[in-house]
Amino acid sequence: MEMETLVFKPNPRHTALWQIGGLLFAGAGCTFMCLFGLMTAFMLTIGAEKAATADSNPSSTALMFSAGICLGVVFVVAGLFLTFRPRKERLTLTPEALVIFNGKTETRLPLVEITSLQAVRRVDSPGSPAHWGVRIESRFERPVELDISSRGFLAQFDMQPVLQNLLPRLPDEVQVDPRLKTYAETGKIS
Repeated sequence: MEMETLVFKPNPRHTALWQIGGLLFAGAGCTFMCLFGLMTAFMLTIGAEKAATADSNPSSTALMFSAGICLGVVFVVAGLFLTFRPRKERLTLTPEALVIFNGKTETRLPLVEITSLQAVRRVDSPGSPAHWGVRIESRFERPVELDISSRGFLAQFDMQPVLQNLLPRLPDEVQVDPRLKTYAETGKIS
């Protein structure tokens, strides 16, 4: 039986979080520009009153306005980039290999070189809650870890369909954690 090549794209909810974050960033930039505009208008008004009575320096007000607008534009452009940039990340399962592309680099794990799949607890940063992941070990590559969505943690890829299609393609001698087999069948891991 010929196995087809499958491409798994990022979880749409994970992508939506990046888009919402980008819109918030762009909104913060717009707010920043408006506040600097109001502050500059207020300072120009005060500067005009001072100019009638003493020496004033309108160039510092113009410089502050320019800096505020430039910083606001940077926020808006960065936010729009996060919102609308094309997502290049993908997992590709071919008949011969699992290919992981993170947008910049590609890791190719031939299925015959995979030695084990383990369920591991992962903590991304101190203070963040632990979540499950899949650790893929092979003969020649460094181990690769992919997150599993669980208990409020949203992983980049939905690993259940990946595991459902990967497990039958692996050689019989590959050690597979029973929790991953259960997760592939039920979508639950503990």
